[in-house]
Amino acid sequence: MIEGLSRVLEGSTEPGLTELRDGLQDLLGGDGGLGRLVDQQRLQWHVYRLWFEVEGRSVSLVVKGSGWDIARRNELAARRWLPGVGLDRSGPPLVAVAVERHGERVWHVYEDLGDAKLSGSVADRERVAVAMEALALIHARFVRHPLLAECRLWGGDRGMHLYTSSVRDAITALESLEGSSLADGEITAARESLLQRLYTLLHEEVDRARLMADLGGPETLLHGDPWLSNIFGGFAAACNRGAAHAGSDILVFLDPGVLPLPGLVPALVRTFRDYPQAAVVGAKMISAEGRLEEAGGVVLADGSRTGLSDGDREVSDPAYTCVRQVDYASRALFATRR
Repeated sequence: MIEGLSRVLEGSTEPGLTELRDGLQDLLGGDGGLGRLVDQQRLQWHVYRLWFEVEGRSVSLVVKGSGWDIARRNELAARRWLPGVGLDRSGPPLVAVAVERHGERVWHVYEDLGDAKLSGSVADRERVAVAMEALALIHARFVRHPLLAECRLWGGDRGMHLYTSSVRDAITALESLEGSSLADGEITAARESLLQRLYTLLHEEVDRARLMADLGGPETLLHGDPWLSNIFGGFAAACNRGAAHAGSDILVFLDPGVLPLPGLVPALVRTFRDYPQAAVVGAKMISAEGRLEEAGGVVLADGSRTGLSDGDREVSDPAYTCVRQVDYASRALFATRR
């Protein structure tokens, strides 16, 4: 029996916590193993590190929550695609999968490979070389590989089909606005300008396809985008680099997985003006399903943390539509003075 599993992600409104905790029990204590949860840490949006002590040994795991489509793609990459070309050791082993009973969230449990990432003020040439070699191996080994058909099905097609379908879909959407009550003079002018550009892109389709065939190289599997937050030290390192180049008095930090809603930045700036003593200003975090995920949190007397939203409140509940002092805000979106 693993003690403390009820405290895993305690205070969050993440879906599928019951299934995740049951999966951790099966993984760590399925054969009668005894252990306990030691600590936990939020790494980024929907990603957490968990430390356990099991049968006298330390176990560190990383859990990541995703939608079912992204989770399925990641599972295929870890358990089928990369092993299919001999690169199964190119990433952390996926040791367990837990699915929320309505399919709203899928939790992947990975072995924790530690913090050996490409971070620091001075680039680590050896680590950069290892990362670049791994990316090159993925590209080389998937060239014309039979698994590409499956990769395209679950991972999406980034070839000429994407270009053609995207241009045609955009044209269809803009043409549907003709005569719409939403299209005032300014919108109509912008629509016509965009349509002319899209018609040109559609006319260039044949020439672009020929260039792709001649110069694009063979088909292969592409890695995920090597953003700063993905490969060069994580979100914190990316924030530090961005802050070093920013010129404003107020800095707004936004995780790549967060979509800011209209009016966000003016509201953040206005709060600093109205509350000069504020050091950091956070925001309400709303899930794609419309659930209030975070609205700040407090640190309890025993050092544990809990969110102010229990997940059962409406986003527009008066308790969450006012400015209030909190002990911490979401690291995925916050503003601070320089």
